[in-house]
Amino acid sequence: MVPNPSDETSPGHPFPESWEAGGHAHVDLDDGSAMTAGLPADARIRSAACERLRADPRIDASKIAVVVEDGEVTLSGTVLGAEVPSIAVALVREVNGVRVVHDRIEAR
Repeated sequence: MVPNPSDETSPGHPFPESWEAGGHAHVDLDDGSAMTAGLPADARIRSAACERLRADPRIDASKIAVVVEDGEVTLSGTVLGAEVPSIAVALVREVNGVRVVHDRIEAR
């Protein structure tokens, strides 16, 4: 099965079908919990990055997409405030296992 990042998750099951079949970790945890035990490294990194972004009151994390592949994190989206992209990048760089952060965030 070819991984498809647009796969939908089913209620009560937080992982897309393609991820279970070996696809890349594009995982949203609906309850915002840091459910990391047993997850592959990219999923743990993504979970921790999203948690850090949600925890910072200067950032509207719902406007930032986080994709992780082999420890490389890409942040994208459109946010209010010229300082937000650099804040987001700095927060995500602190996550254990992150090799590089690609900033694709547009500030308005």
